[in-house]
This record gives sequence, structure tokens and C-alpha cells, in this order.
Amino acid sequence: MTIDVLASGSQGNCYALKGDSSTILLECGLPIHKTLELLNWKLPDAILLTHEHDDHAHAAKQFLSRGVEMYMTAGTQDALKLKRHNLRIIKPHEPFDVCGHKITAFPVKHDAAEPVNFTVDDLLFLTDTGEIPEVNGKFRRILIEANYEPLSLIGADISTAQKQRIRENHLSITQTVNFLKTLAEPDEVRLIHLSKRHGNGAEFVDEVKRATGFANVTAEIKT
Repeated sequence: MTIDVLASGSQGNCYALKGDSSTILLECGLPIHKTLELLNWKLPDAILLTHEHDDHAHAAKQFLSRGVEMYMTAGTQDALKLKRHNLRIIKPHEPFDVCGHKITAFPVKHDAAEPVNFTVDDLLFLTDTGEIPEVNGKFRRILIEANYEPLSLIGADISTAQKQRIRENHLSITQTVNFLKTLAEPDEVRLIHLSKRHGNGAEFVDEVKRATGFANVTAEIKT
């Protein structure tokens, strides 16, 4: 399975997990025509959705109407007001299979109805959460949020309420580094959902490498 980052950031999030005969999307936060263009106009086989915010679920209704199987929690379904025969309701900590991949959803702390993140085989997908959740397993690949630099956020020209919302709903590079330091070295780490205003991809990569000794670390900045 290969990972193709189609978009990552506050303007849209979409990650394609490509196998020999299938493509699974994590999120569908781009317009459907843009997503399909990036997928060479081939519909994905399934979509895993973490929560209802537009930068993650923008094209959910359109993909459902085209018959793509979509997996989400009941809270996310209610928030998006979706009802289709190809919509699959999932529950945290109850594994399920999609296109031959073993998937488990786990709850996260975010200002959404019933947000979750996922493990897909040996991949950990962790984004849009204010706290590191309890996750188990040995992961070869990690897609993890590094949204902001705490000191940069302190001096940012935004309201106190906005700063508080960011802290409560997104992972800082400090939180991400501290979590990664607890893990055995994976094959790759990709930092995702970086803030354009409060994050720096090159600096974040250097910080992770210095703190962990991991060799293969990149920052994904695509919108």
C-alpha cells in the first residue's frame, strides 16, 4: 500500500491509500472534481471519514451519490445529514475490513459530533485532535498532525478565543514530538495538517529528527 497526499491543511484534507487493486481515501475535503482529477478520474473504492468539518468532508455527499462506500460514526452522519445505502456506520474500537485492510477507529478530542481517527493495517492516521489518544500497535507508517508551534501561537495576531480553539482541537509540534518519542522507529513519518500561519514544515521535520533520531520524516503541505 502506498500513501498519496492529495491535500493537507485547513483548506482541505485528502489522503489516498493505494493498493494493487484498490484505493481508499482518508477524508474527502476537496471538491469532488479536484479529487477525481488527482485520482486520474477513477472513483475510490471506499472513503474513511474522521468528522464532519468541511475541510475533511466537503465532497462526502457527492461521493455517496456516486455509489462510493463511506465509513463514519453515527454522530458524523447526523451532523452531515446523510442517508444512503452505501453509507456504513462504524463504532470506535470495533475493527472492520475494507478492501482487504483491517481498520479500527478510535475516538479523539475535537469540536465535532463524534470524531475518530484510524489505524489501517500498520498505518496510524492521527489528526484534528487536541490530545494524543490511547492507541495500541506497532506502526510502520504514521500520518500525524503537527499543526502549530506553541510559541508562534502565543504571539499570533488572532483572538484569544481562536488561540484557545486551536490548542483544544489540534496537535502542536511539541505534542507530536513527545508522542513520537514513545514509539519504536517506523519506516516513515509524515507530518500533516500544518498551519500556514503558525507552523513551519522544515523546522518541524528537523525538530522531530533531532528528538527521535528517526530517519524518514517529511512534512506534507498541499492545499
